[in-house]
Amino acid sequence: MSKINFADEHDNRIEFYFEHNLSANERCLWDVLLYLAYKRATGIEWPDSFYVPNKLLLGSMPFEGMDTLERVRKSLVNKGLITYKNEENVKSSPIYTLHYLTKEK
Repeated sequence: MSKINFADEHDNRIEFYFEHNLSANERCLWDVLLYLAYKRATGIEWPDSFYVPNKLLLGSMPFEGMDTLERVRKSLVNKGLITYKNEENVKSSPIYTLHYLTKEK
């Protein structure tokens, strides 16, 4: 669990959008993942990693198809915002690890 201040994370996220030219799809996916982390949080204790079904993400995105989800997810990984793990031949949901911008030490 990480100690995260929602307002600080939000402000830093918006600043990151502008400084790093995130696409609308990248912003949307990152926002949905941060929202899901926020909903799993207890106060300022936010989860570092959690399972998210692809179906849930695809239903929350303005785009359709796994190809687009995989491309956008890879871009967020390359930008250092998330880590993604999907175990081969396992029917469980993928695991996302968020790299918060305002994580307290």
